[in-house]
Amino acid sequence: MNSEELNIRHFKLINGEEIVALVHNKDDKFVAIERPMKILQNMFGGYQLAPWFVFSNQKMFALHQNQVLHSCIVDDNFKDTYIKVSTDVQVPTLRADPGDMVEDLETSEMLDELDDIVRETEKKDRILH
Repeated sequence: MNSEELNIRHFKLINGEEIVALVHNKDDKFVAIERPMKILQNMFGGYQLAPWFVFSNQKMFALHQNQVLHSCIVDDNFKDTYIKVSTDVQVPTLRADPGDMVEDLETSEMLDELDDIVRETEKKDRILH
């Protein structure tokens, strides 16, 4: 099956979110979707895709029809992009204790430089307006 045959739809939800997902089936109450990706607008006016549920391995979701404002099939040239992004997603891992995080040498050096700048700024006479 090629990407042109897949039912990949763009959903506008009533809460304002926009997602893109592969639709498996739908009935009067639910739409069964796979690998939903949230559409985010970046500061340059472009768009990017991010997992809808960032910390989940789950791939299938039931979207209640009363949460959908509108949906439409995406253009064929976008389908390949969606497939590539949605199948390439890495689930972030959470560390149990933030104290367990190990800083790399560059980060440590950068923090030292920032501390030096702050100390120098504190030593100078400050003018308050």
